[in-house]
Amino acid sequence: MSGELTSRPKGSKRHPWDWYVEEKWVTHRLVDVADLEPDVTYLDPFCGQLHIPQALSERGIKHAYGTDLFARDPGHRLFLGQHDFFGDQRHLLEASGSLSIIMNPPFSFQNGRLVRGLAEKCIRQALAIATHKVCALLPLKWLASEGRYRLFTDETPIGVWILCERPSMPPGDMIEQLGDDAYDHGKIDYMWVVWDKNRVPARDSRGTPFAPTYRSSASVNREIENARSVWRRAQGTKYDIGEMPDWKQLRLKVPAQPPRELELLEEDKLLLAMRNDVADAVDFLLKSGWRRGEVLGLRWSDVSIPRKVATTRIKGGDVVTRPLTTALVEIIARQPQCTDEDGELIPFVFTYVCQKSRGPRRKGKRYPLTPTALRNPFHKARKAAKIENFRIHDLRHTRGTRIVRATGSLAAAKEALKHKRIETTLRYAHVLDDDVRNALEASESRHSPDHAEPAKKKA
Repeated sequence: MSGELTSRPKGSKRHPWDWYVEEKWVTHRLVDVADLEPDVTYLDPFCGQLHIPQALSERGIKHAYGTDLFARDPGHRLFLGQHDFFGDQRHLLEASGSLSIIMNPPFSFQNGRLVRGLAEKCIRQALAIATHKVCALLPLKWLASEGRYRLFTDETPIGVWILCERPSMPPGDMIEQLGDDAYDHGKIDYMWVVWDKNRVPARDSRGTPFAPTYRSSASVNREIENARSVWRRAQGTKYDIGEMPDWKQLRLKVPAQPPRELELLEEDKLLLAMRNDVADAVDFLLKSGWRRGEVLGLRWSDVSIPRKVATTRIKGGDVVTRPLTTALVEIIARQPQCTDEDGELIPFVFTYVCQKSRGPRRKGKRYPLTPTALRNPFHKARKAAKIENFRIHDLRHTRGTRIVRATGSLAAAKEALKHKRIETTLRYAHVLDDDVRNALEASESRHSPDHAEPAKKKA
């Protein structure tokens, strides 16, 4: 819940201190990068509609709860009750020996009054209570405030993570009236600021602490891999580059988990709930296993329907020719070829119908499909289908998993998904467990040569 300072529109009955509600994908992004400890209790003291605790639960965190001044969903199992975050906190400390706080705090208003430094006050209170991490969702403009300067001087975070996509943050009363339709395109930049009570902040050469852009262990490992490639290339050119680092020791531990696969029943429910104008794009993502950018960037000039091939630019900039199945050709063939305001043909294969006039875009007209235009209908369809812990990128994981299960070939999956390294494809090796299980059971069978019945002795 957040009460960001906004101007009250003329004629609007909405109070400017209304609570603002983040989308659950915002918390999922935090989980992707913040390396949250699984055995810690997580609390959102400004939980509103419990989106943060629900998102944490969807990601497998067992102990995630919320409190608030107001009981907006009093019967929910994750709601611990009404509580003033600035009141007595002893029960929080007694309930859990290890506590992290993840919150979307009030930004400017409290109880209908403008409060200067409210976000800073909330964060300082969280830091006084938490034993592990404090993660605060804040408008990017807060970085330029005096409160940010005071707080970072006293309590330096381990990192700041800026959301590249602007989240839609409608006021709570609008959500109560319109439901999911209240979520639209975001207009304000937001970020996660992360503190860790058990980790020393980064310092520069003068010993002054600073807050770097937050990176996950997986992101750090990718940078290490890039450095290793450059180092080995230089070594191969016979330059004197000094002693080779121990790259294995530099790599950080990343928890191993199999990719999320969409079950067949879930697939039917998702596509049935998907908005008609974007359903084909989602179906293409699932059936092809291409990356989102490769699908949304597909142009008519890239496709040869008679030859059943398409030319795409993949991750890393390489241009490749890819085969198209009959199902993929049928999806492309039924896409409408639309024109823009100037009557020029829109070059992209996948388009969407604008749902609301905004700026130069007009309701009912088709425009090239973008990540933002795809995200909202995808999340609405996922919610309607009651599918948890599933992202757009998991459509690609689903296709990779199905290829390995159908063929038993990691090499085939590598080529279909256009992975540059087989190590990336190895994440799908878990689907071969059935083969291993059958081999183990066969080796234990009494009908195998090693288990021949001993000859009976004559009496």
